[in-house]
Amino acid sequence: MPSDSALMENRTAHILVFDGFADWEPASAIAELRRTFGFSVQAVGFTKNLVTSMGGIRVLPDLKISEVQPKLTRILILPGGDVWMREEIREVTRLIKDLIEADRPVAAICAATLSLARAGLLDDRRHTSNGYAFIPKYVAKYRGQGLYQRVHAVADRNVITANGLAPFAFAAEIFRKLVPDRENDIATYEALYSRGLLDDLQNSRNETKKRLVSVDIKPDHLYSPQEVASVLSVSYDTATRIMGGMTRVANLAKPRAKKRLLRIKGSDLRAYVQHKLEG
Repeated sequence: MPSDSALMENRTAHILVFDGFADWEPASAIAELRRTFGFSVQAVGFTKNLVTSMGGIRVLPDLKISEVQPKLTRILILPGGDVWMREEIREVTRLIKDLIEADRPVAAICAATLSLARAGLLDDRRHTSNGYAFIPKYVAKYRGQGLYQRVHAVADRNVITANGLAPFAFAAEIFRKLVPDRENDIATYEALYSRGLLDDLQNSRNETKKRLVSVDIKPDHLYSPQEVASVLSVSYDTATRIMGGMTRVANLAKPRAKKRLLRIKGSDLRAYVQHKLEG
């Protein structure tokens, strides 16, 4: 049995691989997890036999899905592929549920979001996928339409989802979940890959500073996550993370509605903005 300290220090991400998996969808996430954030990556297969991705890349799994120990992984990444649109893969459903029960995140992109719906995880979490009508088409028991978000990627309570055209937004949400203290590096990653031009990075930073200088922040107003997201031009989840890290947070929430009722004083928000301007 691994010690508590070993579990805390574990930096292994697992990615499910199978014949026909969409290799490009998790590629940037696993590359940066290894290169920038110091994680190791292990491939998980239904067996240990060689698999071939949609792009023709051959991968030999490190372990079988039955050998995955939830406490010894930091995240499970599920890439898209046609296999998800056929039927439920019960061993995947079991693993997903075991990971969530062990307080480990699961990230799914494109058609792999169907596996989360089949596990019942999207019925009470904000999420996205390949369009509003995609999940109900394949998962009859899905009841999460009211929580569907028309965005690139969403993170909610250890579940990360993304549409198949958003591998970089998907990666960014994975990074935020695993290394929340590296927000500056994650923001740089997003700026680079959203624009696709290295020369634009400094221009982007300058534009952000110009916009923040002109923002009118009322010192005594209690700002909601939606308002902070608007002021800083970040996602709702990023806004709640920023607010949670500030001092003098007025958390007026009931246990089940913390994000919804989280508030921050305008004076604290102004101090955060000033720090960004000076950085």
